[in-house]
Amino acid sequence: MPNADDLKATLGTTLKKSVKYRKYVWNDFSIVEKARIQILESGNFGTVPLNEDEFNLVDDLTVQINPEKFEYTHSIKPSSPLYGYRSGYAAPGRVRPSFVSEERSLGIPRLLFDIYDEYNARTLNGTIVESFSLMNDNVTSLPNLIQYAEEGKYYAYFCWGDIRKFGLLSGVSVEYTAFSPWGQPLKAEADVHITPEYLEKGKTPRIKGDISSPVDTVKNAGKKILNGVKNIFR
Repeated sequence: MPNADDLKATLGTTLKKSVKYRKYVWNDFSIVEKARIQILESGNFGTVPLNEDEFNLVDDLTVQINPEKFEYTHSIKPSSPLYGYRSGYAAPGRVRPSFVSEERSLGIPRLLFDIYDEYNARTLNGTIVESFSLMNDNVTSLPNLIQYAEEGKYYAYFCWGDIRKFGLLSGVSVEYTAFSPWGQPLKAEADVHITPEYLEKGKTPRIKGDISSPVDTVKNAGKKILNGVKNIFR
């Protein structure tokens, strides 16, 4: 029979595991802010500049587990091919070239999805067959993310904390790393690829409707409560 120390150690391990592998994202009411990939569709595709376009919010995909990192490459390039330019000075008879800013790539490598523990709990370690896998679009956001990337016509607006990046959702690479005895994928690592689109500095895409997240709602409610408490003690 396990003693008290053994039980504490087991409970501690279970707690850490449950915190790391969050399950249904819409049942996660923690105050941890989840990264979101908003799927946008252009209302005036190719007819107006992106700064003037108004986008329809097609879907708001919340990740299951926050990414470990986010990759963003930025560079500058000459606005026109000029020769003889060196050390900041133009060669005789040539104009000094100007440069334009260019966003090269955006990406979320190793975005994790994991329903292994929940599958075992639902099926008594696989002894009961149930259609519960990462291929189900009501379990995590992964299937919808893949579908939007395959269609090749949607924009993505990545929102996480202070990070706000916009571009064309250009691809998703998925590696399934664990399966049930019946071949249902239970763990996956996804690489999300976004091709940056130019918006004026400081601008964000114009999106129809309210796009506030549940976390934003909790934060706003918390601010109101805090202000109310402050007013009581004034």
